[in-house]
Amino acid sequence: MDDKTAFPSPQILAGFTADPWESALPVLRFTGPAASAGMKVVRGNQGDQVWPEVVNKADVVVAPRDFPRFTEAYDRVVTLAHQRQIPVVYETDDLLLDVPEEHVSRSVYSDHLIPLFRAVVEADVVTSSTAPLCDTLRLLNPNIRLLPNLLNDSLWSFRDAKAPEMQATPVVIGYMGGETHLPDLELVAPALLRVLEKYGGKVILRFWGGKPPESLLGSAHVEWTALNDLNYTSFAAFFSRQECHIFIAPLQDSFFNRCKSAIKHLEYSTHACPGVYSRIEPYLSVVEDGVNGLLAGSLEEWEGCISRLVDDPSLRRKMGENALKTVQANWLLSQRKDEWLQVYREAQEIARHPRPERDAQLELFMRLLSQVEQRQNELVHTIIKVTDVLKESNARLSAMDAEIHALQNQLDDIHNSRKWQLLTRIQKIQEGITRR
Repeated sequence: MDDKTAFPSPQILAGFTADPWESALPVLRFTGPAASAGMKVVRGNQGDQVWPEVVNKADVVVAPRDFPRFTEAYDRVVTLAHQRQIPVVYETDDLLLDVPEEHVSRSVYSDHLIPLFRAVVEADVVTSSTAPLCDTLRLLNPNIRLLPNLLNDSLWSFRDAKAPEMQATPVVIGYMGGETHLPDLELVAPALLRVLEKYGGKVILRFWGGKPPESLLGSAHVEWTALNDLNYTSFAAFFSRQECHIFIAPLQDSFFNRCKSAIKHLEYSTHACPGVYSRIEPYLSVVEDGVNGLLAGSLEEWEGCISRLVDDPSLRRKMGENALKTVQANWLLSQRKDEWLQVYREAQEIARHPRPERDAQLELFMRLLSQVEQRQNELVHTIIKVTDVLKESNARLSAMDAEIHALQNQLDDIHNSRKWQLLTRIQKIQEGITRR
């Protein structure tokens, strides 16, 4: 662009989110980076109460994850933004279009696949946190930008690595994560049980967040602290105060998980503690095995890596120092905040300049998708009607059953009455007389 058409640096971001505003996802993915870069964030909604008109004040619009499930409000936001040539950035740090069947939140997203699909396709720019996720979404939209999850150093405190002589026993092996990660913990539970059997009271397994596997909770050397505060700032302050010597981060090997980020490694490393991580992306690109952490695949490797760190305080200190140095050198938000500004500037340029060929393809694609969505809604309404009819029929059948039951009771009362018994005897006498 020349000086006459160049955009000023974006100053105001209008955000829309289906998550609580203070929770991890908004703070990590757009409110924290925007604030760090000097931008003002205007909230465009609170839950399902949406104020599309805030778009008029913005230089860029960001709508993350499953906010597009509020379809009418989202369509209004997109329409207003495009009328004013304000870029719409769809943001996701998970592959929500392909959540595994066994994932506890699958139904939450599968119910809204078409709105999420549309959001990816029609956004001016899509931002994602990892290269595998970007590569996948690029099949649906060419304007994909990588904005990695970074450690917000205005929220997190850094600990000093403890000297070997200062590392008291028992050795604390820690895990932090929500309930969606229970299958990941179950993956390594047998190895953790063997570690507990091997070291007894010399180690403690300490869990923060979701409930750990039942097989582990039976041990006297397992501690669990549930975390119910969704405020990410409060969580960072709380977790920075916790004591731990070794962290673990198991992750099931699936394409969905390989698209995730290594945010757990960044948060763990603020403690200057080493960790044992699953030998898959996202950790393969961050953890240098044996230098700033250990990578494990099989149960034997998990047991061996944890035992190695339990037995060697000097190794724990060295790896912990290296892990912290890795984060401080490469993964701090304060060092890379301009990456967000650059992406938002590019989004402004894309939104301002028409793309006739892509716009024509997009229009056709959206019309087809709209037909699919309309047909889906028709089927849903049909199912609802059929369900209502079945409920009505069941209610009638229940009423008839009750009536039949009442009549049966009346009949039983008649049969058991003295008058009925007398009539029965008289009838038998009459039948006997007739036969004679």
